[in-house]
Amino acid sequence: MTALRFKPSAFTPPQATTTQPPWMKATQGTIPGQIAQSCILALPPITPESIIHDNGCGDGNVTLSILSNLPATKHPSVIHATDIAPELLSKLQEQVARKTWPVVTTPAPAQDLPFQDNMFTHSITNCVILRLSDEEAVLACKEVYRTLKKGGTAAVSAWAEVPHRKALAAAHAATRPEGAGELVGGAWRWVDGRLLRMRMEEVGFEGVKMVKARSVWRVEDLNLWIVVMWSMLGRMESGWIESDEKRWDEAVNVFGEVIKRQEGVELLGDGRARMAGWCWIAVAQK
Repeated sequence: MTALRFKPSAFTPPQATTTQPPWMKATQGTIPGQIAQSCILALPPITPESIIHDNGCGDGNVTLSILSNLPATKHPSVIHATDIAPELLSKLQEQVARKTWPVVTTPAPAQDLPFQDNMFTHSITNCVILRLSDEEAVLACKEVYRTLKKGGTAAVSAWAEVPHRKALAAAHAATRPEGAGELVGGAWRWVDGRLLRMRMEEVGFEGVKMVKARSVWRVEDLNLWIVVMWSMLGRMESGWIESDEKRWDEAVNVFGEVIKRQEGVELLGDGRARMAGWCWIAVAQK
């Protein structure tokens, strides 16, 4: 899962926090790993002859899931891990270097890969495409198809539904003028899986299979989690607006009221909660 990249906002409300609490990083850090494992299980078995692309790897959830769950004698020939964030690639490289795992890290965007045609037996693009514009998403799918060997298989994932998406939309609608810009945390167009399937089919994949995977995470302080999530994903793609400062508490309250009623949210008492989200995985052979 690649790093988020938002355009700078000309104004940011002083209430917006930029620091996630350690417990939130720890519990939410399990989400991409769960989806990564679902992507791996949706693909043909990995063998010592496999050449794998971890596309938009972030700090390596797919790569680490593969290598941690196979004995060294069954490791693939090589995993090429790519991402736009050098700091995340460095973190992954440190881990694989300690274990002398067969991984090559390369800084590269998903929509312009530095690899030859027909190179990979397995290609996994985990929760990257929904962070791209429509034009970039098409380019990314083209690159997956181009770099995959004939007979190779790709898995491309995008979030189907997460509990906080409707809560974000409700807070946005309640506190901003009609016609305000899109939320950075929206990604509504990917929810039903049809766009993901279409993007795969229009670049040449046939017989695309759609798999729905579930992930679960724990929230230790729901009120703090709400503030952090609104700070991270409540801004618009064009940035915050000055009225967001005045209406901050109202937005957070609406967010909180809606999130507690969402499917997939279980209130555990003492401010804690358990949440579940669903992800689409498009699986196709070239």
